Amino acid sequence: MHTPLRFFIASVAGVLLAGLAHGAEPSLREPARGGDALPIPMVQKWQPQSPQTDTEWDWIQLTSGEWLKGELRSLERDVLDFDSDKLGILELDWEDVRQVMSAKPMAILYGNNNTAVGYLITEDKELVVLGTDVRLPLDQVISIAKGTPNERDLWTGDISLTLNLRTGNVEQQDFNPSVKLRRKTALSTFRFSYLGHYSYYDSVENANDHRATATYDYRIDRVWFFRPASVNYYRDPFQNIAHEWTVGAGLGLYAIDNKDVSWIFTAGPGYQLTRYANTLQGDKDTVDSPALFFSTQYEHELTDDVDLDGAYQVIFSDDESGRAKHHAELSLEVDLTDALDLKVAVYWDRVDKPKADESGVAPEPDDATLAIGLNLEL
Repeated sequence: MHTPLRFFIASVAGVLLAGLAHGAEPSLREPARGGDALPIPMVQKWQPQSPQTDTEWDWIQLTSGEWLKGELRSLERDVLDFDSDKLGILELDWEDVRQVMSAKPMAILYGNNNTAVGYLITEDKELVVLGTDVRLPLDQVISIAKGTPNERDLWTGDISLTLNLRTGNVEQQDFNPSVKLRRKTALSTFRFSYLGHYSYYDSVENANDHRATATYDYRIDRVWFFRPASVNYYRDPFQNIAHEWTVGAGLGLYAIDNKDVSWIFTAGPGYQLTRYANTLQGDKDTVDSPALFFSTQYEHELTDDVDLDGAYQVIFSDDESGRAKHHAELSLEVDLTDALDLKVAVYWDRVDKPKADESGVAPEPDDATLAIGLNLEL
């Protein structure tokens, strides 16, 4: 190749190579034009800062790393009831909680019916009760309640009222009030319930019955509880029962007890006293009998807004007292607001051997009621 041609090709190649070198960006791993290597940026995972000691608010940290400020109200059935300062009342799975810091003393139930009271903190994935030697994994905690609570903090409940009004050719009014209250601590639960039914047809009363029940349960462990006291009152003149009292005690079992479903069974001996509204001449109007009771309660949170509750109780006695008295109820509650629910309920009562009145007529053994109304949560 001629020398001028080689010189021309070499010149063009040099210009092209110089242009490429001038327009290239320096690499993070190669020296820049100044000869020094550029530092490689190091990205560190951001961690939220733990809250400082707080005497006003409780704090919890979720397994996602999020911190929530508010009031730790209780732990029951592996669900933490937490009133967030900004988000309102939350029901959180206990397994989703990483840390707990309480601003006030709390009472915990753990192990074989052991309790401890103190401020709660979390260290190395363990719950520590300050002022005690209690230190245990979070999954071994059975329940948490207020350690030094105001009395009203221990109570929850609801009130419901159903109405059925009809006017025109027929005047009819039906009322079904009901009340449920519960007082719960780490070891014990007191329950009270009342159910009434009034009905008038053309100003004539055709239903006026009342049922009240009070129970006190003492938790033995995760599965068993002792019921030292159970009191039932029943009145239904249309079943020829003026007043009836049943007292007893028993042993209970948590068949299912998780965040969605609670199902308990209770059984034990008792004593029943019955006073009839009317009796045949020569028959006693007041009778008493040894009794044996069996009851079950079922609560199921179907969704965040729908709850299904059921209960059944039977009390066995002698023939003069009615042989066996059954009561069952099934209700479906749908949240309308945070405190107000739509309630649909079915109630059933049965006396196996009703007592005849002064005319010798025995009441029908079964009564059933369908009620639709509103339920106010307390």
